[in-house]
Amino acid sequence: SGHHEHWTRGGEAAEVITIFCDGACTPVNPGGYACWAWVAIDDTGGVVERNWGCIGQGEGMTNNRAEYHAVVNALTYAATAGWTDVYVRVDSMLVVKQVTRQWVCNAPTLVALCEEAQRPGKALGADIKGLTR
Repeated sequence: SGHHEHWTRGGEAAEVITIFCDGACTPVNPGGYACWAWVAIDDTGGVVERNWGCIGQGEGMTNNRAEYHAVVNALTYAATAGWTDVYVRVDSMLVVKQVTRQWVCNAPTLVALCEEAQRPGKALGADIKGLTR
């Protein structure tokens, strides 16, 4: 669950969409409040869509789970919206490397999320890369 806000640009479809994703677990990691967000920007720099939410608090909540939820939610939305030229940028190198299958995901709490991100990512041909801080 989350909050959706949607903007249109005169009904015109954007050619390229860049989605910036982030997640955090605060005030402590693990065990804090795990929240996520993403924003989709079109080729003119305009905001096309954004969404955010919290997945929980306490045991089992981590930064990595929050990061994954941002990516899964963003890619699922992109696939549903029919976006075809999608760039995803995430500051979690762990998520980037696992979703792009450069690293194996074997953490029991992340395996299902990783697979859930890989399906729409592959279907969209999404370009998923890390951001430097």
